[in-house]
Amino acid sequence: MDALKINFALVIQLTDEQFFQLYQINELIRFERNADGTIVVIPLVGGLTSIRNANLTAQLYNWKIMLDICLILQNTKYIA
Repeated sequence: MDALKINFALVIQLTDEQFFQLYQINELIRFERNADGTIVVIPLVGGLTSIRNANLTAQLYNWKIMLDICLILQNTKYIA
């Protein structure tokens, strides 16, 4: 699913504090704001993607254990 872009420029100019409050009261929704003020609503990861990510992480972990190398960290793109 693509991100939803909302441009409030003609209606309201959100300050950084207002945007932060919007983000805080909608903690289950991921927001980003572009330089031009457009708010981007990022879709949450769905069930199939979560299963694929968990499978990949397990494979990497098993490979790491077999070869006794590297450190595996989860990538999180969470921008407020």
